Amino acid sequence: MTASRRRGAAGLRAGGRGRGGAVDVPAGMRGRSAREGEVLEGLQQIWPVAFVLVLLGAVLWLMRRGLPRVWARQGAVKSIESLERLTLTPQHTLHRVRAGGRELLVATHPHGCTVIEDRAISDIGPSCG
Repeated sequence: MTASRRRGAAGLRAGGRGRGGAVDVPAGMRGRSAREGEVLEGLQQIWPVAFVLVLLGAVLWLMRRGLPRVWARQGAVKSIESLERLTLTPQHTLHRVRAGGRELLVATHPHGCTVIEDRAISDIGPSCG
């Protein structure tokens, strides 16, 4: 590296000025001030982030407005249905659930859940209620 190049590189590091006191500006930014170039660089970094945020906002807005109803299958049959729920204590509950042609009586408790009764729907008599 020649002495003049070393001085030019050192000048760029120290004060941003190259040979003869002139500011070294990349070819694409000639005719613009250094401050304007910094603003443009900042905008180039902000636009992708702003685009992603706007896209996320649009998706959230569509989901709140009912887009899932458009995608939902028409006439879909529920495979699991909660029939009844009886709270015994704040931590113990009985659930009557219909799932896949069967009716289950399930107890939930702090340690998990337990199937108390499991019957096929054809085994269950007509309901009184």
